[in-house]
Amino acid sequence: METGSVHELLVEPHALGGQGGVLAAHAARGGARIGAWSTEYGPLNRVVSLWAAPADPRPEEEAAADDWLHPRSLARRLQVRRAVRPELLSAPCLELRMYAARPGQCDDFLAALLQALPFRERYSPCAAVWKSSERDVEIAVHLWAYENLQQRMAARSAAMQDPDWSAYRASIRPMLASLQAWLLLPLAKEVR
Repeated sequence: METGSVHELLVEPHALGGQGGVLAAHAARGGARIGAWSTEYGPLNRVVSLWAAPADPRPEEEAAADDWLHPRSLARRLQVRRAVRPELLSAPCLELRMYAARPGQCDDFLAALLQALPFRERYSPCAAVWKSSERDVEIAVHLWAYENLQQRMAARSAAMQDPDWSAYRASIRPMLASLQAWLLLPLAKEVR
């Protein structure tokens, strides 16, 4: 899972109680699944999974502007910009953050983020950083690990008081068009 490799992020909706069916399809799919979670805050009734990219990638669908919220399956190719830390993927609470960059700004945003991560990781660890694109929009994707929602709130509050992190945040505002964040919970072991 080194920098420069490619992953695939799958977002799969299901009927209430239907996680088992999605995961059975994962078993039939084969391949190297890196992690799987459910969303309890954000888009409900979805399984979000991270895979080592298949050798024969599926073509990305041309979709509506609200791709991340659309209630159908999505597959997004992710270029690794900071290696995945596997030990963090089983954290009790993960936050998936997706920043749509203004045209031509994503690489600058990612460079600033990677440089500033040591400041932010004073409060909580970053599990990975990727770059993706949808149509003509470049997206920075990162994943943060927490013990629970209270720790997430405390870490974010403390980071906002950190002058180094505050300077970074001020510098990136002109680079970004929008943000989406999802809280992910690991799937129960019995449905994995």
